[in-house]
Amino acid sequence: DGLVHEAAGARLAAALAADYPVLKGEERERIRCRPGRAAVSRSYGGLLQNFGLIVHAVAPRFDRGVDVAAWRTRLTSTWHSAMSKAHESGATFAVSPLLGSGGRGAPYADAVDVAASAALSWRGHDDGASPTTALALQIVVQDDADADTLVGAIEARGA
Repeated sequence: DGLVHEAAGARLAAALAADYPVLKGEERERIRCRPGRAAVSRSYGGLLQNFGLIVHAVAPRFDRGVDVAAWRTRLTSTWHSAMSKAHESGATFAVSPLLGSGGRGAPYADAVDVAASAALSWRGHDDGASPTTALALQIVVQDDADADTLVGAIEARGA
């Protein structure tokens, strides 16, 4: 999130502030989109050359004592919401970091497992309500070992 805002600049922050007000009760952290959901904005600044739009997906936190099953369900919802928003906006290709890992505190293996499962289970492209257009998803990870882990999780599901 920080890198996206840094690359897109102040115009992105202004657009998000105008289109997505801070949610009631979330003023302290200035949250504009609930965890498990996604929102769409135009692209700005250094991102504009390669990306016409930005899907902002908010993964749930993985705090101590979290109900892991509920967290996995909410993270799957985050992935599905992000892919649906991209698809509804006309995208045929999307790039995403590994949602839920990093600053959100989830164990890496859990974030990988949910990403693989969610990517394979998303069916927004054949919902009958829109043209049949697949959404190619590229999940960005830190290194080759992480990529191998993600590919292994996808292959374990028979894809």
